Amino acid sequence: MSDDALLQTALTSRHRDAGARMAPFAGWEMPVEFEGTLAEHRAVREDVGVFDVSHLGTVYVQGPGATAVIGRSFTCDATRVEVGASQYTMCCDPSGGVVDDLIVYRLAEDRWMAVPNAANRAAVVERLHGVAAEAEGGADVDDRSTDEAVIAVQGPRALAVASNVLELDVTAVPHLRLHVSATPESRGAMVVRTGYTGEPGCEVVAPNELAARTTSRGHVRGSESW
Repeated sequence: MSDDALLQTALTSRHRDAGARMAPFAGWEMPVEFEGTLAEHRAVREDVGVFDVSHLGTVYVQGPGATAVIGRSFTCDATRVEVGASQYTMCCDPSGGVVDDLIVYRLAEDRWMAVPNAANRAAVVERLHGVAAEAEGGADVDDRSTDEAVIAVQGPRALAVASNVLELDVTAVPHLRLHVSATPESRGAMVVRTGYTGEPGCEVVAPNELAARTTSRGHVRGSESW
């Protein structure tokens, strides 16, 4: 795939301005490193690091049959996941083969978000569509993966930094839980207490235009964004 055909995140221009080394990954142009692998690894283990992981999918399932669709598509018992909670799980094909490992979030009684890995997004979406087509009560599958940004803040100081920048007490959001902003300006941006580094942290999910607008100011802050 040529560089011109690669998908770009809402923050691609910011990465280039910051001197990132860019490389193709699962159809996306992504930053591989800024200051070097060892320095960035040390920052996440000892201080705080910020990752643009917008290549991950954000796929929404909603409607009366949404919970049944989640239950049939993933290995978790969807009926036991509370509203505002998440579950690390696996997406399986009809024969039980693993399509992807991922996290699903219950945003409301009949609304869910799945965050598949970039390389497996299409297969997860196809599986969800197939199950939703047969769901009693009906369910809609909305793949917004190219419309939203996902930013991970990870490390021992991650929650303090995120709380300061977002003007939200992220430490009050329990592990594996989420906070959905209700202000009109935020347009449903979310802070979720998940991540894959093994360190404390959170992930911010927001529409591309919101992520680009706020990061162009150098941070996300105040009522204009949250």
